[in-house]
Amino acid sequence: FATLAIHAGQPHDKTTGAVIPPISLSTTFAQSGAGVPLGAFDYSRSGNPNRNAFEAAVAALEDPFLVARHRAQHPADSVAPRSAAHLGTVAGVAFASGSMATAAITHLLPHGAHVISINDTYGGTYRYFTTVAATSQGLTTSFLALGGQSDADASADAASGAESESSPTAQLRRALRDPVTGPRTRCVWIESPTNPTLRLADIAALRRVLDEEGRGWQQRYLPPVLLVVDNTFMSPYLQNPLSLGADVVLHSVTKYLNGHSDVVMGMVVPHPHLAEDGNGSGGDTLLVPSDSLLQRLRKLQNTLGGVPAPFDCWLAHRGLKTLPLRMQQHSRNALAVAEAVERHCVRRGRYISEVIYPGLPSHPQHALARRQHYRSTPADPSAAHGAGGQLGHGGMLTLRLSPARLDYTNAFLGALRHFTLAESLGGVESLAEVPAIMTHAALSEAARAAMGIDVGLIRLSCGIEGTETLVEDILHAAQTAWAQ
Repeated sequence: FATLAIHAGQPHDKTTGAVIPPISLSTTFAQSGAGVPLGAFDYSRSGNPNRNAFEAAVAALEDPFLVARHRAQHPADSVAPRSAAHLGTVAGVAFASGSMATAAITHLLPHGAHVISINDTYGGTYRYFTTVAATSQGLTTSFLALGGQSDADASADAASGAESESSPTAQLRRALRDPVTGPRTRCVWIESPTNPTLRLADIAALRRVLDEEGRGWQQRYLPPVLLVVDNTFMSPYLQNPLSLGADVVLHSVTKYLNGHSDVVMGMVVPHPHLAEDGNGSGGDTLLVPSDSLLQRLRKLQNTLGGVPAPFDCWLAHRGLKTLPLRMQQHSRNALAVAEAVERHCVRRGRYISEVIYPGLPSHPQHALARRQHYRSTPADPSAAHGAGGQLGHGGMLTLRLSPARLDYTNAFLGALRHFTLAESLGGVESLAEVPAIMTHAALSEAARAAMGIDVGLIRLSCGIEGTETLVEDILHAAQTAWAQ
């Protein structure tokens, strides 16, 4: 993985031999004849060297067949090497923001389609579904608890051989069978972990429901119901949704993939089975029924025009090279902060009533996290990928202050010295925010209450600073706020 992060999508420049691809700012490219480009590009909205390189790099990291391809290429590493010929291609499609990527996916759906979304989705996604998409595309959305089932309840269901009525799989099954919205359902949208409550959705279990209900891959080019997973919080280093059954993976590149809080961008990666070449026509913009999902996304990218700038692609590609190293330290810091808060505050009943982090054994879905996040923190933080463990559960954690009052929240935030009060996440610097007032303000008060989002809920994005520095900062802020 680390080798791909550095080398994927980055051949040496053929003209100069430059090891790092140069920034190609040109908006147009010379042609040898009318309609005959000299190279692979004609106009930068349709394609750009930096954008293409970054798309290829991210796609390589989200490849669900990454291990199988490695075994096929390195038979000595595998007892039973597989042929890579049948594995399909993997490709990414970059957009000017994560929100633009969301819009592009909804444009894959027919007018008047129905979307089943996890209920505690990102506030911007909720706003897009319920306002813009509802008005301009006629989309309707059901928000269901598709995540959050505890390991204990999931085990009980498995032992009984039946789904409890409140389980995520039962809720999805009922929604697909609904006589009004079921036939119109064309997309299931989930985040895992969710923002900001860090509930997990069992991606493989939801995939099984779609297949059992006959709503899976029944067509060559476009499944009747797309299973879309927002993988922003985990990054491909910690979670591979396509290998768990997702049809499409979405990223806000702004966050962990870029990692330096200086780029706004989004990325969509469809499953290789949905990236096969269709036999449709229509040029670069006209959507036709026989287009593959990848072809549709590329045409939407070109037609909608929400493409990232070459310099942004160059920056994000540079940031991607350190993704494995950054995610290890993000995870290490978040776990250390979570353990310290649980030990010094939660268990002693002071300052903070709850810390939510999937890497803690106290998290009700810790077992699912260890299965789905295919690395968990080993004793040796330098252990290589595949060396017998996982390397973390991400850099995001959530605190519930006690009491849940705005004055106490402001006092806590004001006492922080190394966590900056700001929206966004995933950068090398640590950030803190209040979702009820900031990122999730677009939700109704009732919706926030149903998700447990109040003014006492603090979302932390742990950066890659010194671990002890961040631990001391949070404990100091909690004690200082209480003293005031």
